[in-house]
Amino acid sequence: MRIVSLLFTLLLVPSLLSADQVTGLGAEHRHGQTFITWTSPAGQGWTYRLYTAPTPIVSTSDLDAATLVGSVGDSTWCDRRLSRIYGVIFGYAIDSLATLLDSTRGLFVVTPGIGGSRYYAVTAQAFQQAQDQSLTPGQNSMTMPVSEIPSRPRLVYQRTVTATTGSTQLQVFTLWTSPVATPDFPAMANVYGLAYDCGIWQRSGGTGSWHALALLFHRRDGNFTQSSVGTDMPGEWGLALDDFTRNTADRNTWWFGYHQDYNTEMSGGVPPTAGTVHDFTLQRVAFTTEWALDNFPVDRTRVYAMGSSMGGTGSAMFAFWRPDLVAASFANVPRVDFAHEFDPNTYSEWPYVCTFNLGMSQRVVCDRLWGTLASDLSGSDGRPVYDWLSGVSLAAWREPDQVAPIVAFSGRRDGIIGWAEKPPFYEAMNRHRHGGILFWDEREHSTSASSAWLPMMQLAYLYRFRGDRTFPAISNCTANHDPGDGTMASGDTVGVINGFVEWDTLLTDTPSQWQVHLTLRNLTTRQGPLSAPESLTVDVTPRRVQQFTITPGGVYAYEVRRANDNVIVQTGYVVPDSLNLITVPAVPVYLAGGSLLTLSPAPTGVGDPASSAARLWLAPVQNPVRGDLTLDVCWPTSGPAELVLFDLSGRRRRVLLDDVVAAGQTRMQAAIGEVPPGIYFVRARQAGRTAVARLAIVR
Repeated sequence: MRIVSLLFTLLLVPSLLSADQVTGLGAEHRHGQTFITWTSPAGQGWTYRLYTAPTPIVSTSDLDAATLVGSVGDSTWCDRRLSRIYGVIFGYAIDSLATLLDSTRGLFVVTPGIGGSRYYAVTAQAFQQAQDQSLTPGQNSMTMPVSEIPSRPRLVYQRTVTATTGSTQLQVFTLWTSPVATPDFPAMANVYGLAYDCGIWQRSGGTGSWHALALLFHRRDGNFTQSSVGTDMPGEWGLALDDFTRNTADRNTWWFGYHQDYNTEMSGGVPPTAGTVHDFTLQRVAFTTEWALDNFPVDRTRVYAMGSSMGGTGSAMFAFWRPDLVAASFANVPRVDFAHEFDPNTYSEWPYVCTFNLGMSQRVVCDRLWGTLASDLSGSDGRPVYDWLSGVSLAAWREPDQVAPIVAFSGRRDGIIGWAEKPPFYEAMNRHRHGGILFWDEREHSTSASSAWLPMMQLAYLYRFRGDRTFPAISNCTANHDPGDGTMASGDTVGVINGFVEWDTLLTDTPSQWQVHLTLRNLTTRQGPLSAPESLTVDVTPRRVQQFTITPGGVYAYEVRRANDNVIVQTGYVVPDSLNLITVPAVPVYLAGGSLLTLSPAPTGVGDPASSAARLWLAPVQNPVRGDLTLDVCWPTSGPAELVLFDLSGRRRRVLLDDVVAAGQTRMQAAIGEVPPGIYFVRARQAGRTAVARLAIVR
């Protein structure tokens, strides 16, 4: 390793040399990127500037009129990241069949946004000396143009290496990023010259020509060569991603990005107070995923994100950020809310309080990357950046279009990531009906004897989800455990949200019917089995619906049958809410055989008192509700009836009506001024019939 350190010293330490020109300038354009190479002058410490023009650049006046594309320093020929990992100097290849670059060469990669013929010139500036603007056509100035055609760039194959954990063979590919976005290529860095590797591998076995893709996020201070294990399913492909900065103080970007002025090379600096925080890393991860889907025989409906620690954060957050690319996500000990300010707990792990508390190590890193919570700077899309970095905010934001299901494991004694952020996140996931399964136990940050749920950490479980298959998002399960208020003195020490409920993955999803067979399962801990109850109730929201038609303002009939004897145990009517989502409340599910839930459009005439087919029906006139609640209700017969308001836990909060009514449609108002803001259900009952509507009360 001393030899490697010396080599890096020679690469990176500047020397005082007289200015000189580059020679042998050349350009090759392929797949939307122009690779410009040259022979460097002797020594180190050079800064190279790249100029372009539609006509030859042969004089200083031409140079003044040309466009300065950008600048790069020494060692652009060298894959510094991979070289540090393996302790061997690796040069880049600009094409899979090209000769590797060596220390005599320089490299600048341009991603043009418009097509045409362009000339390039490169000048050199020695350390602390003036830029040499002299030009020699054919040496540091091109005499023939390069024809550029905008298109979507591809990563370039470099070499095959053995993973640093295990014996998996990784095909290493490199992506050269750009600070300038084009229609085909988002900005993925704030300077030129940043290249990023990833690794591709495949498991043997499996049937068919298309296989699932494991999307692998490494831990903090880790690297992509350590991400060589997916679910271990036969035939599976893996895409091992990388997140790093050469800034040795911060080292990673938590899979999101950084401020426009952030220095990726040098440590230090203060939190920014103005400007924009860009999702550079997120854009690169998404671009690389799409490249893998386009270039390898993988099934884009079966992409599974996974990781632990910072890798768990990446996999969980990517489920929010790009649910269109992920079928499901597995996250072990993730940070899920960077906007959470304070964890009151004391931990046994160093430094005894959560590292994300004010002034602690990880909060300091986040402040340098994104600015402080108080600043809450603008993100790339104008939204406050900490909205992008808060699982609570993301759960609300993504409610209309669904988060990819997350299976997560967290530790109440995890002093690195913290515990106090988790209960609010769990509540937000439940309130916004995202489903998923959320486990917690007494583990610290590393897996240990206190990791009670270790037997349930089966990555292959993700295979039950597909991007082109609907699933029931479970909420308000009556068998959920209590995570408490975020302090160690409250809540269950070992618990799970939605963990006891499963379903037959071959659901019915046709234009006229949505049907699911819900079942219960026993769970396993390191201390032994944890049995499911004999029965429970859950709210069910159809998600990722492929064919079933949900019409705003429509009326839908539901039926629940006990599967072991085919007895109907519940019927009713529901209407889509303001997000055009349907939620069937309090569905009973039985351990013996499970339950069959069926949804279908109600018969024509439901809600029409002139029709003999009229049945019980209700809908809020306004949703969310501000002030008094106004409901349209259709009573099927004259006689006793009731309307009751319930909260999400199933508690009766207000009786709105308990009286004799006349058959037909009516509009009624109810005062609910003392009911606190939140999500509620209003239930109508008459003559053995039930109808339920979901509503939000705001103040």
